[in-house]
Amino acid sequence: MKEVDYRIIDNTCVYGLEESVVASGYPMATHINPQMHKVTEKDAKRALKLGSALAGLVLCQV
Repeated sequence: MKEVDYRIIDNTCVYGLEESVVASGYPMATHINPQMHKVTEKDAKRALKLGSALAGLVLCQV
């Protein structure tokens, strides 16, 4: 059996900025069509909010 080093990250994809901005909306999306999607104003606004969030901060709304 092959020995696995779990400290090494492999089998990953690195996306460009445009793809990352679009993909940041996928968790809340009800319909995803990445072939037709270009960065919209809504995507840019979300990316700016996500990019300025403090690391490790979790906000919960009740």
